[in-house]
Amino acid sequence: MALLSHDAGGKPVRAASGANATLYCNESTAGLSMLHKELAQLDERVQRLIAAYRQARLERKRALQERDRLLALNAELKRRIEGVVERIRLLESDQAQ
Repeated sequence: MALLSHDAGGKPVRAASGANATLYCNESTAGLSMLHKELAQLDERVQRLIAAYRQARLERKRALQERDRLLALNAELKRRIEGVVERIRLLESDQAQ
């Protein structure tokens, strides 16, 4: 009997002789082929998920940078508005006197 492969536990699997050996070999080959296809599909899906995760992280980073930029702009505008309001108060108090 010829050694075909190993089982899930890693033990050697031997084929029966004659027609049974051919049938076993064909089933085993078909099973391995399906397994390889499924593994390839899973690998492709994992790669797509990794790419999507990286893209999401990049978009989050950009959104945080934009938020920080807008917060800084808001603070600058607030400071300017407060300066204008203060000048108006001074002008009004000068006119009242």
